[in-house]
Amino acid sequence: GVREPNNDTFQWQIRDSADPTGWRSLTDGNADGFTFTGTATAQLTITPDTMYTAGNLPEVRVVVTNPCGTSTSRSATIQPCPADWDCSGGVDGDDIGAFFTDWQMGNGDADMSGATDGDDITAFFNAWQRGECRPRY
Repeated sequence: GVREPNNDTFQWQIRDSADPTGWRSLTDGNADGFTFTGTATAQLTITPDTMYTAGNLPEVRVVVTNPCGTSTSRSATIQPCPADWDCSGGVDGDDIGAFFTDWQMGNGDADMSGATDGDDITAFFNAWQRGECRPRY
């Protein structure tokens, strides 16, 4: 038979050592320090709720099912990059201007500490001095 288009279903998962399978299915919303949207679609959007370091980054994967069977992707570790604010691929002075524009407008992306305040500036400059890039997944 011919497979009809758009019969694929998607389920994104996060590594969870407490789960017997080692993986837990995600649902849209907040979990593990991130906000997840699109957990049952081909494109998962991940927004960090807090600053992250290399020691506490989760792994995700997707399980795709269609009439022909099920396939599971390789896992990928989420890599946050908080200082490349303008997403240019490098950390430079333009990122400072882009961050302050968002921060002054009260843009939620500039909230790096749980409230849009002076702690966000400190968190941004600490990341910027370390040369970290902005979250892009």
